[in-house]
Amino acid sequence: MNKKKFARIISNIFVPPSGTLLISLFLANTLSGTRSEAFLIFGIGATFGFILPIIFFVILRLKGKVADVDATIKEERTLPYIAGIILSAAAFGTASYFSLDYVVQAMWLSYASNTIILIIINKYWKISAHAIGNFSPTAILYYLNPFLAVLLLPILLLILWSRLELKKHTHAQLIAGAIFGFGSTLGQLFILKSILD
Repeated sequence: MNKKKFARIISNIFVPPSGTLLISLFLANTLSGTRSEAFLIFGIGATFGFILPIIFFVILRLKGKVADVDATIKEERTLPYIAGIILSAAAFGTASYFSLDYVVQAMWLSYASNTIILIIINKYWKISAHAIGNFSPTAILYYLNPFLAVLLLPILLLILWSRLELKKHTHAQLIAGAIFGFGSTLGQLFILKSILD
């Protein structure tokens, strides 16, 4: 298998919704007190953070609103980002309604606010959504278990490499996405914690 094919596989596996699905599974297993609560945490993540975003993106592709699977043209990313804000807000509302752990609520709040900022950045510059979408859940994992988060570093670097190898982003776009995704999400977790204390 050549490098390009391997990079495409990595890029396709670790689309931004994949990080949301995985962190939701982790949160369901670590922050829930009951089986029904675990199912709810994972169900919200799977529905609002994985299934619906992918369905919406596929519909946009079928309608010709997005030219390729990478949404290479930055202007084509706006509609998926708007959908992401709406879905994250709905997930936050659902998590709040059921009084789920503040980390779960903070995750969805940060996803919504990060995506609002992402739309603004995207008007001028194509920052990496793959980097943001994988470093944001890593920040949540780091907040709860720094050791496990550090273990993910080789995978995160592989994701960044794949986007570079496919020539979808520059070094700067990838580094900025990683820093923004991690820093903004982690910061919002600490802010929400201080408000609740």
